[in-house]
Amino acid sequence: MRHAVSTGALEETPKREHVRELETGHAGDIDTKALSQKDWREKAMRTPFYQYDPNKKEDGLALDKEGQVRMKKHDSVSGNGAPSVVYLRAAIVLVKEKDGFDPQLKHHSTLIRQTDGTWKLKNAETGAMSEPLPKKRYVFVTMLDGTIRVAPKTSGGHGHAQVSGYAPYVKYAGEVMFENGKELHATPQSGTYLPPLEKARQYSGFNCDFTESFPKTA
Repeated sequence: MRHAVSTGALEETPKREHVRELETGHAGDIDTKALSQKDWREKAMRTPFYQYDPNKKEDGLALDKEGQVRMKKHDSVSGNGAPSVVYLRAAIVLVKEKDGFDPQLKHHSTLIRQTDGTWKLKNAETGAMSEPLPKKRYVFVTMLDGTIRVAPKTSGGHGHAQVSGYAPYVKYAGEVMFENGKELHATPQSGTYLPPLEKARQYSGFNCDFTESFPKTA
């Protein structure tokens, strides 16, 4: 039995070295594909992004970036923020994905602006084009490259984290309604990203009224 334990420890050494070198910024030509999901998870859990205390404002401010909205960790006081499992996935994306989101997730459509100012939806999985349904609420996430992803807001449907591909940072997020193919009204309602209302017109990519919630007639 001792021999088996000793061999296992030796086999784990190269992976631990991968993690240590990545953490110190000396990865060089290391093949990061050799890292297991457990390695990525352990690396993610050691980042300041994952370890910050949501009850300490200064910790959050240290992670903020100009022109970007950070995914928030669940705060038991306010009840807002991403659940721990979701937040961990975002931390893994932060250390693993160079594009800042999980490219394998396609739970969304991309908004394509037309020459007449209307929008078309391009299904991320099938590539099919369609028009946004009038006065239907859509969850939206504006990615760091300015691309706007949407998904219908439905009970049990995909939320902002899934639509963004568990992106730790985005430009903006919220909900939007369309009429005649154009954005009609939008809100910063996202318990995952909690974007500031005052930055909506600047970063969302939409040219419509933003309020904290939709009018009761909407």
